[in-house]
Amino acid sequence: METTKTQPITLPTRAAAATGAAGPPWWNDQHTSSWERVKEAFQRDWEQTKSDFTAAGSKDLKQSASDTLKQSFGTEPIPPPGFRTHPLDAVDIAAERQKEVVGQAVAARTIERAQADIVATNEALRQKVGEVRHTAEASAAKLDARAANVRQKAVDAVDHAQQSALGDVARSRGQIRDAVATRFAVSEDWAAIEREARFGYGARMQYAGTRQWDGELESRLRIDFGAMSDGRTWEQSRVEVRRGWDYASKGN
Repeated sequence: METTKTQPITLPTRAAAATGAAGPPWWNDQHTSSWERVKEAFQRDWEQTKSDFTAAGSKDLKQSASDTLKQSFGTEPIPPPGFRTHPLDAVDIAAERQKEVVGQAVAARTIERAQADIVATNEALRQKVGEVRHTAEASAAKLDARAANVRQKAVDAVDHAQQSALGDVARSRGQIRDAVATRFAVSEDWAAIEREARFGYGARMQYAGTRQWDGELESRLRIDFGAMSDGRTWEQSRVEVRRGWDYASKGN
C-alpha cells in the first residue's frame, strides 16, 4: 500500500496572533490546544520561581508544584493574575516583611559602598594632581632659558593627568551605577518569555519519543526555532525553551 506523507500543519493565524509570532513547521492545533490549557498555570509557576530566587521586585503567589499540576489538568481553579493561590498566614506575613527589610538593607549597603568608593576616588584624584603639579613646578624651577617652554609642557602634563583621572572617576561611577542596577534588575516579564516557553512546551509534544535533552535534540530544535526568525537568536532563547520542555515533561 502506498503511504501518503503527511505535511506539517502550520500554526493557525489566531494562535500566532496570540504570541506575536508563527510557530515551527510542525506546530498544529493539538500543540496550540495543549499549550493554551496549561499556559496560565505555567505562568504562575514561573512567577513563583522568580519570587523564590529574587530578593525584591517579585510577589510570592503561594503556588506549589502540586498547585501547578492541578491547575494544568483543570482540577483546581487558576486565581486571577497577581492573586495568591493560598492566603498568607502569620508566618508568611513575617517572612514577606523580613524579605523587604533584607532588600532595603542590601540596597542601603550598596549605596554606602558606592558613596565611599566615590569619596576615595576623588581623594586619589586630588593627590595625583597635586603630585604631578609639584613635580612639574619643581622641574620648571631648575630650568634655564628654556623654562617657559618646559613650564608649558608641565602644565599640559597636569591637564592630561587631570583628564585621565577624571575619566577614571567617570568610569568608576558608571561601574558602580551598573553594579547597583544589576543587583536590583527585575527578570524579564511573562510577555517576553512566553514565545520561547510555548515553543519548548510544544516541542516536547512533537518529539515525544525523545526523553532526554541532548546535543542531537538541541540541534534539531535550533533549526525549528530558526524557522520562526523573529530576530531572537537560539542562544538568547535557549533557557526559556528548555524551561518549556521541562515543564511539559512534568505531566508525562
